[in-house]
Amino acid sequence: MRDLNPYAAPGAAQGYEAIRPPYPAQAVSLALEGDPRVIADVGAGTGRFSIAAAQALPHSQIIAIEPSEEMRSSWPEIPQQVVVSGATAEDTQLPRQSCDRVVWAQSFHWIDPHAASVETNRILRDGGYGIVIANQMDVSQAWVHRLTRIMRSGDVYRPDRPPQLPRFVSTFLQPVAWVQNLRVDEVLLLARTRASYLRAKDATRAKMQENLRWYLLEHLGYGPEDIVEIPYFTYVWRLDPSST
Repeated sequence: MRDLNPYAAPGAAQGYEAIRPPYPAQAVSLALEGDPRVIADVGAGTGRFSIAAAQALPHSQIIAIEPSEEMRSSWPEIPQQVVVSGATAEDTQLPRQSCDRVVWAQSFHWIDPHAASVETNRILRDGGYGIVIANQMDVSQAWVHRLTRIMRSGDVYRPDRPPQLPRFVSTFLQPVAWVQNLRVDEVLLLARTRASYLRAKDATRAKMQENLRWYLLEHLGYGPEDIVEIPYFTYVWRLDPSST
């Protein structure tokens, strides 16, 4: 993973597991098509995808690779068929041709593409491929677009702007639409799990939270206990090793 990952700092994972959006079952199914026997979940974070994969494929092995001890210690559970590793996308420490599937669930933007490409090619078996999953708010709705600007959590990918990995070909599978329901205080917590917030100075953090509180309570008119229905798309791409 790239250096200076803000989630490696002490306390940075606080709230992440509780509030970050899950992956819809349909997106998990797309990622696991073909019933892969060995899956590398690269940048596994607090285990969201690994746990879902273990539930969907109880006879498969999942190697969860997460360099941040802070994130690894925040797992709510570790299923029996999951092995958690402190390695990285660029040096997974896995045997050559040992994986049927390599998955980057909400983590692809943290990797060094060139080094990760070499490593992914090395560990994939013949016929294996990569999967990128990204949860993103539906910014086609004006109020959501402004929300992401205030939270500084804009798009990373779009269907027409796929994740690029050298020596791999990206194919967009499909978007999965869904809604996350959060109270106002939970939206504020969600914002505090963003890299932009974690990297900011204390005064900037306070201002970000103040602006978000104003937007939700005063501008949009939510009450403290009201539910904010945040629309999402979960995008899924398949990355196949190129023949060239």
